[in-house]
Amino acid sequence: MKRLLIVLILLGILSCGDEQAVVNPQNTEPSSNSNLYVEGELLVKFKTSTRRTSINAIHRAVRATVKKRFETLNIEHIKLPKGHTVEEALKLYREDPDVEYAEPNYIVRKAVIPNDTYFNLQWGLNNTGQIIDGVSGTPDADIDAPEAWDIHSGNGGIIVAVIDTGVDYNHPDLSANIWVNTNEIPGNGKDDDGNGFVDDIRGWNFAYNNNNPMDDDVDG
Repeated sequence: MKRLLIVLILLGILSCGDEQAVVNPQNTEPSSNSNLYVEGELLVKFKTSTRRTSINAIHRAVRATVKKRFETLNIEHIKLPKGHTVEEALKLYREDPDVEYAEPNYIVRKAVIPNDTYFNLQWGLNNTGQIIDGVSGTPDADIDAPEAWDIHSGNGGIIVAVIDTGVDYNHPDLSANIWVNTNEIPGNGKDDDGNGFVDDIRGWNFAYNNNNPMDDDVDG
């Protein structure tokens, strides 16, 4: 998981992976959401026994042009004529016996999914309706973490302040990522950084007015 840096814990207030074309041999129908694929383009794979003359004849029938050939895969990147929809062209190509498969030119984005063994148990980050401890989740009732990570996954220079009833700063997922006040000398009983708080190494506990923001769960 990307680092969560904790600056300040206020206690007792409230208890509160570049877009690219992909080759997909599945003949799934294109979504009505055109943002999922490039309009006016197809990826077509012909059977290895198909002659070039037959391939050219198929393209002429659709009035399509070849943008690029992936020789190793025997796949052609097709540009459709103006006014010709992806759905219409798919039907024509798929009906031809020389075509192994035809697909929209899908757009995919790298997915930044953590290698956390228990990531699939966290409904709040990505809820697919998975069953956890015998309870089914509600699909998409989450914060869309993977979608957010596709845009930005953060960095160690970002500091996040959390208003909550504390934090278990010894937790293995957090201990290496908790903010540390480097301007303070631990345990010397002095306010070294002059901010009004003594030995506030990990932040401040405003409920009990001390330098220990540990979540002791006394508020339930």
